[in-house]
Amino acid sequence: MRFISLLLTFVLSISGCLPSKNPLYSDDVGVFLPRLIGAYKDKDGNIIIINESSDLVQGYEKINISQEKREKTFFRLVKLGEWIFIDSSVEYGTKKDLMPNHRHTILRANIYDGGFDTFGLYNPKKEKKARLIEYTKILGVYDNSSEKVIPPTVLETKELQKATKEYGDVFNNSWNSFKRHSYCISGNCNNGKGEFVCENGGRFFGEFKDGSAQTDDQSPLILLNGDKYVGSWKNCIPEGNGKLSFSIGTVAIGEFKNGSLNGQGTMEWKNGAKYIGDYKNGVREGYGTYIWSDGSKYVGTWKNGNMHGLGIKTLADGTQLTGEWEKDRLLTAAEVDLKRREEAAKAAKDAVYEAARIQVEAENRRAKEKHQEEERRHQELLSIERERQLFDCKARVNTCKSQCESLSNQIDEVKERWYGGNTKTSPRGRCKSACEQPC
Repeated sequence: MRFISLLLTFVLSISGCLPSKNPLYSDDVGVFLPRLIGAYKDKDGNIIIINESSDLVQGYEKINISQEKREKTFFRLVKLGEWIFIDSSVEYGTKKDLMPNHRHTILRANIYDGGFDTFGLYNPKKEKKARLIEYTKILGVYDNSSEKVIPPTVLETKELQKATKEYGDVFNNSWNSFKRHSYCISGNCNNGKGEFVCENGGRFFGEFKDGSAQTDDQSPLILLNGDKYVGSWKNCIPEGNGKLSFSIGTVAIGEFKNGSLNGQGTMEWKNGAKYIGDYKNGVREGYGTYIWSDGSKYVGTWKNGNMHGLGIKTLADGTQLTGEWEKDRLLTAAEVDLKRREEAAKAAKDAVYEAARIQVEAENRRAKEKHQEEERRHQELLSIERERQLFDCKARVNTCKSQCESLSNQIDEVKERWYGGNTKTSPRGRCKSACEQPC
């Protein structure tokens, strides 16, 4: 029990990393993903640069440029079954002998477009302890005197791979998270020569002017998938006029929007085929000319990348196919006639629906106008009634005030002074106050 307790304590103390003297990779399982190269920000806010290693075949070098010493780590990717693992080692000793002869840290990796996450050994609960102990005993031996897990010196790479593949699900303790980050990794990326990596994995090395990359055929924007672009771009995505050279040999020239041809454009394929015409979201749409590698040519309209509508296709032997096309196929006269009848029937049906719609809209408009007229007349009558009531009210007030004025002829001036000259409390004043009612 003491052995198990100490073993678990140590495993937890290493926070999930698994040291091993023998490398995890071999030629048949090692993988290299160019899209992993770029700049990242880890969960602690450190800026991490990953480049292809010049000293390690099919390997990477990871540099933490947020650290003063800029620690460099070398690693390789290993695919074992459904899992991808990182086999890494910190730089020390001779680089050529680095991976085979030094301690390695094994982490499971989850790689996606926006970055990658790494996972160490499972932080055990009761139901997982037995499997974790078994796994650790396979990959390391516990030393009671030093209280350390000593990597086995006799474990072969194939055995290590087998154990790691079998217990891959034990690596699910979150270790670190790396999100893609835009960063000038060298030089002057404002005015001068520099190297800039984009959040989407794009990369540019060349001249900058006022923060804008000056791309040309010698200094293109290299996209994550290896395609090369020369022209205007925004957030490392082709935007505006430019030329995109695909890694498969195809070249696209024209107006780009959000990374795809939109508007006028030209596409040239490696086999000699060529298209000049309209594009929509990277797909042939509108009017254009397509020339096949054998010299055949189509001139006409397109839809969803297919010959669709009126067009003329001239074969390599000079034969012309003229008429109406649908999904890259020339329609027969019978098919065109049937299509026209169907279109006519649909047009007649649509016309009936349109006439009914217009009639309903007209009736609704007349009903609305009638309601508005009735409302206007109602408001007009209310206004006349309010004016009449106001007139009657004012007439009553004026009559009342006239009667009060006549009261002054009946009251002696001396009696008025008896009330101290207070016109409000005098008989006449009280009379006028009684007349002043709001109308």
